[in-house]
Amino acid sequence: MKTKGIDLNIQKPQSKGLSLKDSNKVIQDDSRFIPEPYKKVASGMEQEFARFMIEQMENTVTRETPDSQATAYYNSIVNQERAEAMSESGEGLGLKKMILDQIYPKYLRTQLGLNSFNAQMEAQNIQRQKIKMYQKQDSGVSEIRMAPKSEQGE
Repeated sequence: MKTKGIDLNIQKPQSKGLSLKDSNKVIQDDSRFIPEPYKKVASGMEQEFARFMIEQMENTVTRETPDSQATAYYNSIVNQERAEAMSESGEGLGLKKMILDQIYPKYLRTQLGLNSFNAQMEAQNIQRQKIKMYQKQDSGVSEIRMAPKSEQGE
């Protein structure tokens, strides 16, 4: 159907060998467009929450004698490893996904969004390199000394 030069024929997209289940999986898998720094932050926060939760659960257990300093240190290392294992197994606790939804919204999870993020990081790295070069050239002015008012001539 054509009206004044506009084609109003709307065709349904044809699936080329993808089932509905597979197409939903492709749509939902947007984690490849999340920059690595955001993933690391969300993973770290989930691990820290798991560690805190384990410590709080251990505090509810009453002991006849308090732990020695060495035992407490060992238990803290064990708790950290448990928390890491909990957050890395399967989907983890589910907090990583929730945190990523807050700090890196779904509308940014596109190839264009990832390219934009990478371009910003590259621009920041270039600025840092320029600052380092300037500091190397002008190394004689790297220290500023404040003189007392009596020496300032006022």
